[in-house]
Amino acid sequence: GEANIQLFDISSISKMRQRKWVWWLALCSYRFACRLDQLRTNALSPHDDVLRRDYRRRQRNLLQNTLDLLEELADMDGGRRHDTIGAAVCEHLADTYLWNNDETGLGNAESRQRTDTGSVKSPSPCAASYQPYRKVTVDCLNKAHDHLMNGIKKLTPLLVKAREGKSAIE
Repeated sequence: GEANIQLFDISSISKMRQRKWVWWLALCSYRFACRLDQLRTNALSPHDDVLRRDYRRRQRNLLQNTLDLLEELADMDGGRRHDTIGAAVCEHLADTYLWNNDETGLGNAESRQRTDTGSVKSPSPCAASYQPYRKVTVDCLNKAHDHLMNGIKKLTPLLVKAREGKSAIE
C-alpha cells in the first residue's frame, strides 16, 4: 500500500554467467511478461491504445529476453533441458501478435470481449460468425506463425525421444 517503489538494476547479474542467476533472470522476465499481459487486459482502459501498445512491446521484449536466457542456459548445460518452457514462451510470443489486434484491443487467449456496460464476457459459443483473427494483419500472422514454428522445433526432439522410448518398451 505504499506509494514508493524501489528499482534495482540486476543487469550485471546476467554477466556473471552463473547458471542459477541466468535461470532466475529468465524466470523473472517470464513472470514480468505474464504480469504485463494481466495488467494490459484487466487494468487498462479499452481506449488507452498507446499504453496497451507499450505494454505489448515490453511484454514481447521480456519474452524474447526469456528465450535468449534459456538458450544461454542450454549452452551452459551442454543441452536443451528447458525446451518445454521455451516452447511455452514461443506460444506466448505468438499470442502477442494474434490477440492484440482484435477490434477492441482487449483480446487474449480467452477471447474476452467488452460489452456496452464495460464488463468483460466470453463470446457466445454458438456464434458461427465469430472470427477472432479478423483484424489481424498478414504481418502479425506471419510473425505468430514463426514463433509457433520455433516452439514446435523445440518440442520435436522431445517427441522423437518419447517415441523411441515407447518403441523400446514395446
